[in-house]
Amino acid sequence: RQARLAKMRHLMFQHEMKAKRAKAIKSKAYHRHLKKAERRQAEKEGLGLEDLDGAAARGAAEQAEFLRAQERLTLRHKNTSRWARRALKRGMHQLDDGTKKALGEQLRVSEALRRKAEGRESDEEEEEED
Repeated sequence: RQARLAKMRHLMFQHEMKAKRAKAIKSKAYHRHLKKAERRQAEKEGLGLEDLDGAAARGAAEQAEFLRAQERLTLRHKNTSRWARRALKRGMHQLDDGTKKALGEQLRVSEALRRKAEGRESDEEEEEED
């Protein structure tokens, strides 16, 4: 009995030390690798459930991944570009109509992404609540 308890304590200690080392890693590459491994594991589990419609599920997943990458890469919703910062610094009253429309579009996309992150994707839900 004591040997079994000692073995369990040793295994728990080893697990805690491994978790502590993993938690201390601050490398972007490591976290990217970890995310990719978790995504692969989730896909594996998902494919087991949807054998009948696997191709359609993969297509939808690829489409969602493409849209997310497009949102992240374009960053059209941020006012961090040099053009946007200078336009905002000048003031809205001095801007032409095209620039005002472009800045308004940025704000609209930003608000849509914020709603999406909060879990409510459409404006209809807000209108129904009012």
